[in-house]
Amino acid sequence: MTISENLFNLMAEIRVRPGMHLGTASLKALWHFTNGYSAKEYEIGDSCKTAVCLRDFARYVNNVYELHLTTKSVYRIISENTQNDEEAFYKFFELLDEYLKSQNGTSNIQLD
Repeated sequence: MTISENLFNLMAEIRVRPGMHLGTASLKALWHFTNGYSAKEYEIGDSCKTAVCLRDFARYVNNVYELHLTTKSVYRIISENTQNDEEAFYKFFELLDEYLKSQNGTSNIQLD
């Protein structure tokens, strides 16, 4: 299992039980969580594999919202295109599902 699979499997757990992992269904809280996860990878010498993995997803999100050459984070893009933080949380996972499916089955991770 690769680190990206670890991250996506953890995200699958967060999606089902956001309160247990984040306190609430909040994209902002998920953003802080993934930043912490990435920082820990860096600390233990895993070269920020989560950041690389999320960078590919960010490209996908930029294409979905027809943004080009933006420096906005995935979290900011989604937040700006939803009504509130909880809606943004669920939109993140909807887009993540679409992204994983677009990878032509290269991932066996199920997020639903």
